[in-house]
Amino acid sequence: MRKNKIFAMAMLAIFTLVLAGCGSDAFNRKFIRKKKQAEGPPEIYNIQPFEKPANTEIYQHAFLYWKSWESELLNALSPSGYPRTANILKIQDCIGSAVSSLTDMESCLNEQKAMELDFYIEELRRIGGMLGRGNLSDSVLSRARNDVGTHKRNVDIRFNYSRIKNDIKDDNSRPE
Repeated sequence: MRKNKIFAMAMLAIFTLVLAGCGSDAFNRKFIRKKKQAEGPPEIYNIQPFEKPANTEIYQHAFLYWKSWESELLNALSPSGYPRTANILKIQDCIGSAVSSLTDMESCLNEQKAMELDFYIEELRRIGGMLGRGNLSDSVLSRARNDVGTHKRNVDIRFNYSRIKNDIKDDNSRPE
């Protein structure tokens, strides 16, 4: 009996020593906090002054964004599946972004063309007001889809960059 106790204690001691020696590296990695490294000097960035792009570039980007938002609006007004419902938040977001792009385009044009474009901005806001009432029945969606399609065609034809490039303000008249 006494030999068994001594043997068991010896085995336990050997087992403990083996475990302590084999797993000490993993134990240290897992449970001991790593020392913080000293932080070096702060990074220095080479900051250059902002140069505003040319009006032609602003107009072309705004026109491209307007066209994509108007296409997205047409897709949002053409729901598929059952039940046929439209996402009013997506429609409002598309209209707001399209109006914003048209306003950016308007700021690059001379006064006469800006007044023409202002008519189309108000027309798109009117369509947004019609859709914002919450009555999105099939007849309202169909009418809005037709109005937006007509609006898109008219603006695309009348304010395409190839037709409007002579009516863009020169860069010197732009406020800083």
